[in-house]
Amino acid sequence: MYQLMIKSFKLIFLGFLPLLCISSIDSDQGAEKDFVEENWIQLVVKDSVQELDGKMSFEHTSENFKDGQYFNSLKLRLKSNSGQVPNDVEFIISKEDEIARLPVGHYQVNPIDGFINHFDGVFGVANISSMGERPFFAADGTIHILKMEENNIAGRMNMTLSNGDGSTIRIVGKFEAELL
Repeated sequence: MYQLMIKSFKLIFLGFLPLLCISSIDSDQGAEKDFVEENWIQLVVKDSVQELDGKMSFEHTSENFKDGQYFNSLKLRLKSNSGQVPNDVEFIISKEDEIARLPVGHYQVNPIDGFINHFDGVFGVANISSMGERPFFAADGTIHILKMEENNIAGRMNMTLSNGDGSTIRIVGKFEAELL
């Protein structure tokens, strides 16, 4: 009887051990607690990783269109500080809603059919001089706004962009942006 109890205990313990290990892994939800400890934006091209220097800024806009739609937009812009990799990167997050500002949350790239002023999601463009003259446009990815105040916001991004030649790049990082 005693051996049966020990075997049962071992089986139960070993069955729950993986669940305990998985539950201790940091998730996206926990990132809001530690906020942005360090600003960094990286350009990933194949196996090469380069830091994108510059200052991140933002601005809010709201528009009420004739067809009754009300859109709020947040424009994030990373402008180069004339470093090793001259760049100009801009992302626009737009959402149909009547609130005065976009809320803290998770925003994803959505396909855009037609004009850019009527879309929900993220649109992005990057001009990276080391990658040629053709701009890269957001193809897939997310921007997560973790904190939003009157004069600054913070978050993280993981974006895949492509150009007309079929080349792709990734822009990943944590950021804090100041009001433009």
